[in-house]
Amino acid sequence: MIEGVYESVVTHEFIERRDAIIASILKKGKDTKLDLIRRYNCEWPEHHQVTIDPNQTLYEGNQYDTIHTKLGNCDYKQYAKIGIHIGPYIQDQVNNNKIDNFVIWKWYPNNWSVNLEENKDVAYEIIGVINAKFALKFLDHNNRFPYEEVMEWKSLQSMSLENVLNSN
Repeated sequence: MIEGVYESVVTHEFIERRDAIIASILKKGKDTKLDLIRRYNCEWPEHHQVTIDPNQTLYEGNQYDTIHTKLGNCDYKQYAKIGIHIGPYIQDQVNNNKIDNFVIWKWYPNNWSVNLEENKDVAYEIIGVINAKFALKFLDHNNRFPYEEVMEWKSLQSMSLENVLNSN
């Protein structure tokens, strides 16, 4: 399973790619550079995962993040106490069967936004994987789903099913 804490060193290739994406978006004038850096720094976990997990390859489009040999098409989502945000575009990808699972992660140890620089040591934790269509059923009016509540509900349902299957 891909869950766990990962220590990593930010690569030159990642910073070059991130900065090129940010430069092209800045030309449109809709976002600040700081906001874009924070947003695109959050792509580090998927970029790191494909270098250490032979089951994953980076997907170069924007419909999802990685292709996993066992989990299918995965989109990495940063954990947030107020709920994990799934925007309309990603919802469409799920509903069109492009995304199979969400990989939920956070910066380790405290989930603070990390300023990524080349050769900087950073850590992140993958806290779980959840079926994308299942997660969409729990979205609130702000397009967020409460990860802990959903996982607790899922666990209770699983235990309940297990009890039914094991009863005579």
